[in-house]
Amino acid sequence: MGKKGVGLYAVLVATVAAIMIFTVATGNSVCPLYSIIGLPCPGCGLTRAWVNALSLRFTRAFEFHPLFSLVPALMVLLIGKNGELPTGKWRVGLICSIVALFVAVWVARMALFFPDRPPMNVNFDAPFLRLIRASFK
Repeated sequence: MGKKGVGLYAVLVATVAAIMIFTVATGNSVCPLYSIIGLPCPGCGLTRAWVNALSLRFTRAFEFHPLFSLVPALMVLLIGKNGELPTGKWRVGLICSIVALFVAVWVARMALFFPDRPPMNVNFDAPFLRLIRASFK
């Protein structure tokens, strides 16, 4: 990995760390879909999973998101050589496979845990859901 790739990786790591600190400090969700629409996205629970994993609570981390350990691998694949986006067919195929896996796990988690078990719960304070409720009153 060249200088550009290392720099991009450092920015990604710093961004993830800042998000984790913000989430822990405020107790708020950093997920835009959850915050605006009120429904969890395929990545919901990743931050809390990593906070728990870094605290060596791996069982709790897997409860928040069973695929949290794939995120570093996905970041390395996305950065690629010299900080460029992936171009090789195998790399693009692997990234698409990981994204498809995240979507499949999201569907399963929605079916099993929605709407009662965090992080697969509803944010009734989200602007979209408040708008929907107000329009049906």
